[in-house]
Amino acid sequence: MGRLVDHGATSLDRRAFAAVATERGSFLARAAHPLATIGPVLTGALVLVVIAWLARRRRWLAAMGILGGYLLVALLAHLGKAAEQRPRPAGALIDAGGYSFPSTESALAVGLIAIAVVAAGPTKHRARRIGVIAAAGLLTGVIGTLLVSIRVHYLTDVLAGWAMGATVFAACGLTALAIEARQERTATQL
Repeated sequence: MGRLVDHGATSLDRRAFAAVATERGSFLARAAHPLATIGPVLTGALVLVVIAWLARRRRWLAAMGILGGYLLVALLAHLGKAAEQRPRPAGALIDAGGYSFPSTESALAVGLIAIAVVAAGPTKHRARRIGVIAAAGLLTGVIGTLLVSIRVHYLTDVLAGWAMGATVFAACGLTALAIEARQERTATQL
């Protein structure tokens, strides 16, 4: 099986690094390590809280869609890294270890949008729903930009992570909706 990406930086990656150049002593560089350490913990805690909230409301399919999406994204990102074995960019501001492509953090960050879509749910307050989902999208973008600016990922790693996350979470969400619609049809036929 051939490689999906070149192991070095593409011209797009080089332009992205130039656009978000971060100096070692900058605020972002100093904040990067704590953010990288606590980010996955906060995301994991948020996922568990949302799943518990959905379960309490007996929205089992939505809860399973979120959980399934996170587990599947983590698995696929791990398999992608093992298959590609793309080294991380040189000059990282923190030690990330492992391979670079695709960005697991970026793929999982898309889950924040999925959580926002589920949490906002159908509502009379369309502006609030749009605001919640837009905020999650903005946070997802900030996470990807941070990963590139501290040089733990190439931009192409982040883009691939976002694409994978969007695909997986959309598939999980659509599957949950299809099962829910089928259950409703079956219930009305009885």
